Amino acid sequence: MIRHLMRMRRAARIATALPSKELLLAEIGRHAGPDGRIVRADPLPAIVVAVLAVLVAAWRHQAGEDGQALAALLVALLAGGLPVAAFAARRRFIDTVLGQAAMLDRGLSAVQRDGRALWRDWRERFPDFERGDEGQSIDRLVEGEWTDEAGRPHTMACYRFSWVEVQHSSRTDADGKQHDETQRTTHYRHGVVVSLAPPLTLAVSEVRKPKMPVAWSTASIEFGERWRVGAASEMQAARLLTPSVVQTFVETGRHFRALDLHFAGEQGCISFSDDDLLVRADARQRTDRLDDLRWRVRSTATMPKLEALTTLLRTLCDAADGLQPRAEPAPPIPNRKAFP
Repeated sequence: MIRHLMRMRRAARIATALPSKELLLAEIGRHAGPDGRIVRADPLPAIVVAVLAVLVAAWRHQAGEDGQALAALLVALLAGGLPVAAFAARRRFIDTVLGQAAMLDRGLSAVQRDGRALWRDWRERFPDFERGDEGQSIDRLVEGEWTDEAGRPHTMACYRFSWVEVQHSSRTDADGKQHDETQRTTHYRHGVVVSLAPPLTLAVSEVRKPKMPVAWSTASIEFGERWRVGAASEMQAARLLTPSVVQTFVETGRHFRALDLHFAGEQGCISFSDDDLLVRADARQRTDRLDDLRWRVRSTATMPKLEALTTLLRTLCDAADGLQPRAEPAPPIPNRKAFP
């Protein structure tokens, strides 16, 4: 059981670094069982050990040996937890393989960066990173590209931002002594940092007041009840937030919670509370059959939230193109026949 647990964990780590679907298919084949499924561990030995340990614990407790009874209970807990841990590791391996296949379809790859330094850099540009008392870091990063309607590539970095909030309190016990207590809570937020050309200045948020020169409101009731808008000028906001752009915001917002968008120049940050941006549409249809897994790896999976976010980016990019000044047409060349 322990050997199977370590095997599945190691396989999941390997799958995250495989650069092609052929290697993913080979990794699936390495862990194939005789029944046409991903190999499973037999939980019966661990269950027998757990039951025997419980019986021993009860026996030693009746004999007054509480120390031995406690040790037997610990053995029972460990033995009973092994099948659960093995099942979770096996499920994680399957999810990792399918997730890696979907990322390969979109040219996404996990990268290692200095999370603390990256947070400092992004905090200077985007207000959503001004959170927490300590421990701020970008602890997960997936990089890739997205293309606008004209086919131009832009960079994309999907991240997980973690921080710690510290709360200090004091209490007085029954003897009148005062005790200071410190509570630390870790929070997470997810999002993408993207490049955008032409440049754009816009903030749309449902979690904060936008830090922009001008506040703006639209005629859409559904949009106005959820988001606050800031822009560089009223004219820019009116030309940018057309009814079609507002409707795209409304449709995209149905996929996310606590959405915050901030564009300044040629970079923008879109953050939210959801942690399933890169989850496949068929993630809930779990399977461990080799034929099904191979078919899913070979096929192109959809990522609904990532696609909704890309649609919003393309709409904004197209709207930003409309804000750019148009070049004056060249004067016509005079016709010699027009002169005597």
